[in-house]
Amino acid sequence: MKSAFLHERALSEGEELAAEELQQAEQRFQAWKKSTLSDDTSFEERLRSAGLDDASFPRLLARGTARKDALGWLPLLREVLEDGCADVVLPPPPPPPPTTPDAGQRMRVPALTRRFLQWGLRQLRAGVEALAARHGGSAEALLAPRAEAQLVESLDQRLTSHATRALVLELNVARMRGELRGDTPQARFADFAVRTLEAPGRLGAFLEEYPVLARLLVASLERWLQSSLELLTRVAEDREQLGAVLDGGRAPGALVSVRTGAGDLHRGGRSVVLLTFGSGLRVVYKPRSLEIEARYQELLGWLEQGGLRHPHRRLKVLMREGYGWVEHVETGGCDTREAVERFYWRQGSHLALLYLLRAVDFHYGNLLAAGEHPVLVDLEGLFHHRPSLGDGDTAMHRAARVLDQSVLSIGLL
Repeated sequence: MKSAFLHERALSEGEELAAEELQQAEQRFQAWKKSTLSDDTSFEERLRSAGLDDASFPRLLARGTARKDALGWLPLLREVLEDGCADVVLPPPPPPPPTTPDAGQRMRVPALTRRFLQWGLRQLRAGVEALAARHGGSAEALLAPRAEAQLVESLDQRLTSHATRALVLELNVARMRGELRGDTPQARFADFAVRTLEAPGRLGAFLEEYPVLARLLVASLERWLQSSLELLTRVAEDREQLGAVLDGGRAPGALVSVRTGAGDLHRGGRSVVLLTFGSGLRVVYKPRSLEIEARYQELLGWLEQGGLRHPHRRLKVLMREGYGWVEHVETGGCDTREAVERFYWRQGSHLALLYLLRAVDFHYGNLLAAGEHPVLVDLEGLFHHRPSLGDGDTAMHRAARVLDQSVLSIGLL
């Protein structure tokens, strides 16, 4: 019941609540109000959107029941906890990218994540085998061991991130009770993890204590598997076009590196991914339409035909339905003063286009310096709707209108 979302809970029919139940329900009701929305009006609107009010919501908290569809994740959790994939050998963690040397020091809790990782890896390998057979090749020709290890590492990071707060809380409880053993912080944490999570039945008991976390771990596992197989399916289907459009016709070869987490997770755990193939081809996979990116490159080409003094670098884009591929941009500095001047001329040219196209929320993360070429990435901020700033004539209203109509509203300056 505690893991059910609000829309997954149903009011129980029956007798009126006892005085003690009413008191507990009121305390929980006030806790909800305090921890969610800042004012009573917003909270009441939230309740109305769920078909509730100040009278029915406390009763839902006291005697509500979970709908059947709220427990659909439990069978998978039981399957993971049964440890039926204990024979699956997990790959060693891959070395962190050179740009993030501290990534290797991140928190790892194998006592918590091992069973989830083993289940996920078995399902991933089965999916890759089926995919390779469908396309007339071998699993190794599609996904190299290093890339597989990186996918598993990305799942481990997600699971550990979800559990960090609960683990820190339990660790502090154990510390205050004097239960931690070991001469170093690392040794004490390892001892805590084994006693809290690794001993028979302990992981299940821990997740029973934190049911929302249990549900979140299962959801992350399912989404990771779905998004990973979706990515690999698209790689297999688009392999020829990737070589033809982005690499001069060369065959890409196997996928040898998969760097996830280049952006936030969206639409069921999907994110931007940097891929490297055996041929050396590096591409950026984006799980959304690249129509805007492709049309912007065409606009740059049209300007060049008109006699642009310093032509822009145009990215190669392979568009697909609902997703796409973009060539990877290697960043680097300028070698001469003249190159620096051309860089900023081009950046000003980009800025003029962004102003014309009503762009917002462009900052340093949207611009890559590739030698003397500034390259814009992630163009979702184009064609922004002009907000209503009201008809007021105060200094604040005037300043807001001036800023909204200024090139400063783009964010790139």
